[in-house]
Amino acid sequence: MEITRKQARLIDEAAMRDLAVPGLLLMENAAFGIFDAIRSRTAARTFSKGPVLCLAGPGNNGGDALATARLLHNAGYETAISQLGTPPAESDAATQAAIIARLALPTAPIDSWSRYPILVDGLFGTGLTRPLTGAFAASVAALQQAGGAIVSIDIPSGLDADTGAVLGVAVRADLTVTMVAPKVGFCRGAGPDHVGAVQVVGIGIPPAFVQSVLDRA
Repeated sequence: MEITRKQARLIDEAAMRDLAVPGLLLMENAAFGIFDAIRSRTAARTFSKGPVLCLAGPGNNGGDALATARLLHNAGYETAISQLGTPPAESDAATQAAIIARLALPTAPIDSWSRYPILVDGLFGTGLTRPLTGAFAASVAALQQAGGAIVSIDIPSGLDADTGAVLGVAVRADLTVTMVAPKVGFCRGAGPDHVGAVQVVGIGIPPAFVQSVLDRA
């Protein structure tokens, strides 16, 4: 089963509305899935257990990255943050940013990214529809040039979730940890060249409920 951008949004909205699952809990569950994917690969020595950089954009995808950084830090990984943009006030991503600020995790300037053997791409998620430009496009290029293993959250930043088109520039991930189900764009257009290995993780929504949302959509 593959889902579209709209279906992914409807599943999240229905879980919060009909199951009373807070958005922050969905974000935490996503972060645990991402953390576990990284931990399993470092344990198997597929990835080096060196320092990890978590790149966070201003939206929920960035919130996932910040929550993942906290979990990695708590588990003993040397972890640094690079955040582009400010999360909306009182959003779940803003809550994650506030926690990270209290933990005082180090920040990593763009010219230091090559020292990180694991790079977590939490810049943009499935909601992106416009080409990346400016600092966001430069960050994607720097992420790619850094040379570490790239783990994209839900979808490689810059890849259209429905068509697989590259929106200006897009991350070429080694691993995409995607929520609930693969996205349609993973197997269309440039998708296959950008997603790398794909691991699907649950975020606390029962599969039967997911199917019921898709049946109504």
